[in-house]
Amino acid sequence: MELPGTPQTKTRKRWLPIGNVVSTVYKVETPPDTFGLSVTDLPGITFAFRSREKVIESTAEGFVEDAGAQQTGSRMTELDGRAAKEVTYQIPANDQHPKLRGISRMLIDDKRLYIFYAEVSSAVTSQQLDRYFDSVQIPKAMDENSGR
Repeated sequence: MELPGTPQTKTRKRWLPIGNVVSTVYKVETPPDTFGLSVTDLPGITFAFRSREKVIESTAEGFVEDAGAQQTGSRMTELDGRAAKEVTYQIPANDQHPKLRGISRMLIDDKRLYIFYAEVSSAVTSQQLDRYFDSVQIPKAMDENSGR
């Protein structure tokens, strides 16, 4: 993945009724712009209660809400040749940053949720955003039976 700098890494663990959820966020901030990736290992039981599509849908809603943003679009697209949901949103200006546009693409591979995102000012071009998302390479899910 092509990032405009060295990412900071942060791991969060939280308990949910379905089990422990561990997320690792890799983020590069070049104010006011942010490029990042969130990787969350979901408990296997997650999909006993919700389809992958519903998990992605609720994740998208929460992601936009957490950004304090207004969703402007949603569509299916691809990341590294895999189907992914893309959500676009606007983040209002505040004391810390100008108005930002956000794009996130998310997918579930096996039991791992990936969210690739960019929250950027008007100085970042569409070509730069395309280059970021086009550079994504998702490792193949490990075969649990073979350990590979």
